[in-house]
Amino acid sequence: MKLEVGSQVFSGFISAHVRSSMDSLFDQFKFVSTSRIVSDKLIKLGNDCRVIAPDDSTLLDGYIYGLTVPIGGDVIITGSDKAQDLMNSNVSGTGEFKNLTAKQIIQSICSPFGITVSGTADASVDVFRYNINERASDVILELLGRYGLLANSDGSGNLVLTTATTTDRATLQLVEGNNIIDGAVMLSENRNSEFTLHGQNRTGSVSSSVDGLSARHRPSTAIFTGNVTSGQVTTGAAWGAKMARPEMYSVRVSGIYNVRPNTLIPIESNTLGVSGDLLIRAVTWSLERGGHTTTFELVNPAVYGGENTDCGWLA
Repeated sequence: MKLEVGSQVFSGFISAHVRSSMDSLFDQFKFVSTSRIVSDKLIKLGNDCRVIAPDDSTLLDGYIYGLTVPIGGDVIITGSDKAQDLMNSNVSGTGEFKNLTAKQIIQSICSPFGITVSGTADASVDVFRYNINERASDVILELLGRYGLLANSDGSGNLVLTTATTTDRATLQLVEGNNIIDGAVMLSENRNSEFTLHGQNRTGSVSSSVDGLSARHRPSTAIFTGNVTSGQVTTGAAWGAKMARPEMYSVRVSGIYNVRPNTLIPIESNTLGVSGDLLIRAVTWSLERGGHTTTFELVNPAVYGGENTDCGWLA
């Protein structure tokens, strides 16, 4: 992988990692170099940059976010696309939106940052409010949760509103004993016994509770602010319970596969106990001393409302 900053293209890094996730509003990268490539101030904080794959395709278009330049050590360059500004900034003042779509509201929040919003989120929002000094990303994520929507970066820092795919499939197949270098299934009992969501509207309080599938007493409660309908708390509660499913898979293959998150990928692995389609939640493209690799973080599509793919390790 290479890093383009202005008219300069840098290569020969010790390591490089670029990560994109359907659970994050922005993509990010980290490059490590032994050379003093910043000694002539060719790279500065805030510089526009582009991460380039071996086939010259663009993995990320963004800016330099961090520089570590030690005495006698390795130079570390980190960055992200511009959607990270939503994580580090507050909305201006207070806001109230009436009879707009979720997409229109999110575009209103993103416009001052120079971030465009595409995709589909046409559900009409009766009333939505945010308070002073709320973080822009928090406001967006709460609105998305009401409708079970996702917002992901397109790699250039613009947001794409969507739901989990049920049709988009990678051409790459992950097969143990063939192209899988290594992998793991990671199980964590973070399920709740019950997930409850509360809110209010003009007629009073609304709430919804969903079975979290834990056999132990592990309740969880959340609150939606602003005007919330009974349908929105029902959707939000079901969404919160699904997101706590315990299984996640990590699978690494050789080479750079420019496959984005929110894509189904077929996998066959006796060790991991899975056969069928999993959903790519995140992907990390890496350069190490051994060459280029791609690591997929995979989940059961049922987490996001798709078809269930059984995990042999779950009771």
